[in-house]
Amino acid sequence: MYSFGCCIKRCNEWVKGEVTMEDRMLQFFEYAHLPEKLRQASKPFCDLAYKVVQEYPMNPERTVALRKLLEAKDAAVRTLLYKEPQQQQPEKS
Repeated sequence: MYSFGCCIKRCNEWVKGEVTMEDRMLQFFEYAHLPEKLRQASKPFCDLAYKVVQEYPMNPERTVALRKLLEAKDAAVRTLLYKEPQQQQPEKS
């Protein structure tokens, strides 16, 4: 069984059997390496990704679901990293 840092215990509890090669996407839901603020934003997406792997049959649509969930997770994390662009001051002559 693959064990990814995100939800290793949860993976062992939730996912019946082995995490397959197609479930390698789960590694992108890891959050232990992130600062606390970003970890809190990432955790719900990790939890849901493992739930999808556990509860839905492996097929192309499940892969799409995981990819879109990953895209949503990335966007949510970026909202916390976003900085407003600095307005440039007009040059004085």
